[in-house]
Amino acid sequence: MANVRIGKVLGIFATVLLASEAFADSQARIVRLSDVQGNVQIDRRTGEGFESALQNLPVTQGTRISTRDDGRVEIEFEDGSTVRLAPNSSIEFTRLSLRDSGAKNTELDLSEGTAYFNIDLGKRDDFVVDLGHRSINLERSARFRVTMDPSQAHVAVSRGQVEMQAQGSDAITIDKNRTASFDLSNQDVYSVDRGYDEGPYEDWNDDLDAYHQKNSVQTSSDSPYAYGFSDLNYYGSYISDPGFGSCWRPYFASFGWDPFADGTWVWYPGFGYTWVSSYPWGWAPYRYGSWNYLQSNGWCWQPGNWNQWAVVPRFINRPSGYHPPAPPANGHGRVPRIRENPVASGVTPRVGTPMPRGVRVPATGEAGLGVPRGHTNLGRLSAPPEPGSRGFNNLERGNSSRQSSSQQGSGNPNSGSAAGRSSGPRSAPSSAPPAPRMEPPAPRPAPAPRGGGNKG
Repeated sequence: MANVRIGKVLGIFATVLLASEAFADSQARIVRLSDVQGNVQIDRRTGEGFESALQNLPVTQGTRISTRDDGRVEIEFEDGSTVRLAPNSSIEFTRLSLRDSGAKNTELDLSEGTAYFNIDLGKRDDFVVDLGHRSINLERSARFRVTMDPSQAHVAVSRGQVEMQAQGSDAITIDKNRTASFDLSNQDVYSVDRGYDEGPYEDWNDDLDAYHQKNSVQTSSDSPYAYGFSDLNYYGSYISDPGFGSCWRPYFASFGWDPFADGTWVWYPGFGYTWVSSYPWGWAPYRYGSWNYLQSNGWCWQPGNWNQWAVVPRFINRPSGYHPPAPPANGHGRVPRIRENPVASGVTPRVGTPMPRGVRVPATGEAGLGVPRGHTNLGRLSAPPEPGSRGFNNLERGNSSRQSSSQQGSGNPNSGSAAGRSSGPRSAPSSAPPAPRMEPPAPRPAPAPRGGGNKG
């Protein structure tokens, strides 16, 4: 009987190992579903159709994402570029691949609604957005908005330059502070007007850009990736351990906190199970590096292993008796149901069901669980913000995106630095040397002046 159990365990981990190698060695790319608000649906091409989207789900080629009346979503690419969908919008990731040269090839199809693009394009990369019979082919980095109406497509550029192409027609260049409108029934009918036309979700988009810019200091000079680092810098800080060096740890995490107390396994055809964390920062620590258990602080994450994308997180120095989560033996295409945790001012979505390992389910706020981005300077708080406080659970922002300014925290003083934060298990001791960091990226140009009628 013992041999049978051992055989089953070895079979599970062999499957996981093969899945990890398939993810890492193929030319396929994986990007991140980095923020989910309201009703967002995802079709991962598993044969199950659309299902509820979860934050930190991997997005692969062929994935379709759709937002409903109250839905908003952000997708974050490896270099930190973002695409955001406003309510009632649909997009398909028709191509997410790598060339032999290492250049990234991205092609998206926006079929309806409004999408905001903030794209930092590498010299060898391709980025295409299909809009009916025309397509956007980026030659350089740009920031722009696209709205697909039933009869027209509107493209408004606030930074850089966008080129529109159509088979059999001349290419059209849309410069900064220009808005172009295209007839979807006749590719030769279009107009280009002066001014960046303001849409109803500009402030929501601007606030998220400000959040990333303020918190995008990378935490390891050898990291080739940027996705997920804004959330790491906002929700936690680095400690220095004599044995392991620099490690990251979330705020408001008790000594007995388990980084796998809240999350779920998700099946991807051809790859197997992948652990998806429900913590808002739960991307890079579960994809790269390793989790280490420190006697003085508890669990912390050590960056590294950037050359291999992990489906199952790695462990170093596990405490005696600790059993890491293992994927189920049988695969299934659907994302587990979201369970709901009632709180004083509403319902906070939680992922899946607790793993049956006797793990204590974390309370709302612990280790950042349920705390929205940009709420405040979390590093200066001694405890997580109370549910019901301004910006904590009020995630419904309505069409007037000015409501989001106080919640997304465009003026958030938290820069990801450990300076001025309390000592103890939740942050770096004051005597500890700072973790190695890259210099922050150059400030982005200010948004272009807005004006003109609202075509988006």
